This record gives sequence, C-alpha cells and structure tokens, in this order.
Amino acid sequence: MKKYLFVLMTLAVLFGCKKQENGTVQTEVKSSVKLEVVTIAGHDAVVATPDNAGSSVVILLAETTDVKAAIKEPSVNRKVTEQCLLGAYRLCIVKTSSSDNADFVKDIKKEFTGAAKFYLLGYLKGGSLAYQTAMKYPAEFNAFGSVNGPIDYTSYANAGFTGPVNFVHVHGDANTVFGWNGKDKSYAGAAISVGAAVAANKCSHYETGYYLARDGYEKVNYIHYIGSASGKDVMFYQVPGGINNWCDSNFEVYNAIWQFFNKH
Repeated sequence: MKKYLFVLMTLAVLFGCKKQENGTVQTEVKSSVKLEVVTIAGHDAVVATPDNAGSSVVILLAETTDVKAAIKEPSVNRKVTEQCLLGAYRLCIVKTSSSDNADFVKDIKKEFTGAAKFYLLGYLKGGSLAYQTAMKYPAEFNAFGSVNGPIDYTSYANAGFTGPVNFVHVHGDANTVFGWNGKDKSYAGAAISVGAAVAANKCSHYETGYYLARDGYEKVNYIHYIGSASGKDVMFYQVPGGINNWCDSNFEVYNAIWQFFNKH
C-alpha cells in the first residue's frame, strides 16, 4: 500500500469540559483520526483510522473523479471523522471504475492484516459492484451495502447469489442515475435487486417501519427481511425524494448503515 500524503485531523469530543462535578474538574478528551492518501491495487484510496479503532474495516467503493480531492472537502472529511470516531472502525474509501470486478474488491482486504471483520459498501456503480461481490463472494465480508446502486443484469446472469448474505440497500425514489425501477434494461430496479438478496437468503417474513427523517422531509420507510435459516438478513431503506447524494440530506444514512453493519 503506497502512501502519498499524511494528514492528521482532530475532533474534540467533550465530556464535561472544564466543568466542576463532585469537587473535581473534568477536562476535555480529544480523539483524532489519521487520514492517509494511498494507492491500493493501482487505485487511489483514502484510509481513515481513528485513535479508538477496533478490529473492523469498512471498505467504501466510491464512484468519484478524485477521491484524494474529495476527502479535503470540509463536509466530507468532517463526516468521515465523525463516523469513524463514533463507530470505532477503519474506513477505506476506494475510487472505482466500470472495469473493476469482484476479484479486485476481494484483493483490497489483503491490505488490512489483523482485521477481524470486513464490511463492503458502495455508492452508485460502487453499489452495483458491492452486489457483484456479494453474489460471487458472500462469505468474504460480514455484511454488504449499497446506496443507489442496483444489480447489473450481466453479473447476475453470470453468477447470481452463491450463498446467503447480510445486505443493506438505501435507495432514493427520485434517483436519476439508477432509477427506482431500473434504467435502459442494464440494471435492475431497487426492489428487484433487494429481492434477489432476499431470495438468496430464503427469508421467511419481514417487518416494516420507518426511520425519522430530517426536518422538512418525509419519513424514510424500511423493510427488514428476516427468518432465514442462515441467520442472514436484508434491510431496505426507501427514501422519498432521495436523489444522488447518499440521501444524506434526507436522513442520517451513514448511521443507519453502520447500525446494520454493527449487528454483524
């Protein structure tokens, strides 16, 4: 893993900062996240490691023009820092392309020796690649996730699911890249993609509910498919009005995904 740049970010986490309690003065506790711009298997990547990192690694397949530039954006690195500190996991954001495949994704794991659990998450085409990996290598990751990225018909026709998987899919019903009902007959719709994972797990029943959205937005509906003999489950978040921005403007999608990952 070749390193290009090293950046240290610090985020203060306050626990009674300068506050007197029971005759003692509480001081602020600071935690930090180290960001490394690296090359993994010939791909640009950023690895975020918090001080409190445990043994879990989340690999994020990002369809973006420049991962290294994106991580410098205040809104992006603040969110990365916040989530890594709260979840206590290492996050590896990898730039993906349409030529990448499941074998490449499997190889990324080799860079993180000593990790006990791996989770794979993808956005748009990265989400389609997460599905492809889940189909071909269901046991390589503890759980998989996709945001606005459905199954592509070619990979499904070539392999299909070879085993049960834990999968979480978040999709905005107004997404313009990969539409709710599929696009150009190359990609499945969101519900069909989720249904393929549910069928692979042989889930026997489901539960419905909603996740509270941000002010000004409708509630986010979810369907939780359970009852598989394997113990694997599938969560499907449906975001009213969600478009191509991780749906994060509507609700705290990162937290919802990590809650699902953390169960596995």
